[in-house]
Amino acid sequence: MILRTSKVFWLSSKIGEREADATLLVAPGQAVRFDLEFIGRGNPEITKDKVSRFERNLEVKEKQFYSATCIIVGRVGESSALEDQAKRAGVKVIQLSMHYWPVVLAQWLFDKFGHKSDLLSCSEADLPALLKNKLTKVSFENFVQGLGVSEMKED
Repeated sequence: MILRTSKVFWLSSKIGEREADATLLVAPGQAVRFDLEFIGRGNPEITKDKVSRFERNLEVKEKQFYSATCIIVGRVGESSALEDQAKRAGVKVIQLSMHYWPVVLAQWLFDKFGHKSDLLSCSEADLPALLKNKLTKVSFENFVQGLGVSEMKED
């Protein structure tokens, strides 16, 4: 069995010491752990713990991955120190309140890992149609089936 190590995404996992809301294996040896926070702005729950939550390296089925962290939040309060803390820790914070947030995420993945996406050249006006088109190609049956890490085989 060959473990798939590129373009693999799953929700909720505990690899290492902390649980992630989502994990993306971008390419062999490169991963992103996502922490999702859909709480109100200014909520003190979003603290330094969020930016230091995950290890810089993780192991999946005996393979090592460099791990970056991305925190996706509804909105960051004006007086929040989250952005500064994240920058110091090398963590990306993306706000869902920005209508263009998928493009911001795609640009970060390109800058960090060289991952190319159609979103990089997409205008804000064309974004909804592009996302709708891409989502029609996603097999939600496989997504919600609950495939485990041990079941992610190379195509």
